Amino acid sequence: RGFEASALIAMLLGKIHENVKATVDRIQQKKGCNINPDENSYRYVFSVPPGLSVEKRDALVDGAFVAGLGEDVQVTSSAECAAAAYQRKFPDDSCKCVLVVDMGHTETFVSALRINQQITGDTTNDVDEEMKEASTASAPSDQDAEEKKLHPSSSTQVVKSVCQHALGAGCVDVRLFEHFQSSMPNVLASVSKSSRSGQRLLDGCHKLKHTLSQLPDGTVTIENVGEDDVDIRLECTRAKLAELCTSEA
Repeated sequence: RGFEASALIAMLLGKIHENVKATVDRIQQKKGCNINPDENSYRYVFSVPPGLSVEKRDALVDGAFVAGLGEDVQVTSSAECAAAAYQRKFPDDSCKCVLVVDMGHTETFVSALRINQQITGDTTNDVDEEMKEASTASAPSDQDAEEKKLHPSSSTQVVKSVCQHALGAGCVDVRLFEHFQSSMPNVLASVSKSSRSGQRLLDGCHKLKHTLSQLPDGTVTIENVGEDDVDIRLECTRAKLAELCTSEA
């Protein structure tokens, strides 16, 4: 049986919506609150990669509506979300040019942002003519003003955003996989990435990568690897990992 993209998204978001409500209820019970928010009190904002097509954005919005998330669903780019998070963490920065590097598992996005705090703050001295015309055309309510303050695009400008589809955190796991395959040919030479042993080895490389992000060296033990289902010990240093990833730079 085949499903359209919006139907698959609706299944996933419906489950997420249930988990969100269950989490909110659990937190309220733990804190002794008696607040029972209705379905319309949940507001969802989805961060999508820069350059996502209009068709895919529409499929996300349609799936969210079918899943019961309501009509007030906001879809914004990951660059704008990062800018909003930066502003909230560093509210005293009046004007900044920020370079955001967002590395996912298979892709890496780099965005140059210009953040102007004065656009959304109480000061309106340096607001551009377009914003002045918009503000005089219709006086916003307090709620609209607050939503506008939280909306990333009202105070940030994405100067440039590029994506490398062949570079991600998963590439580091693959480099470690290939390194251990070549250093232990008697055990790992015949192990493919798609096999169960290969998946366990990739998972071990993933854990080792996280260990090396905090420590100068690390060790991970993998069970039942190879044709003889032996246990192997993976050891690596941060310097060696940097050497393995030189080709990705």
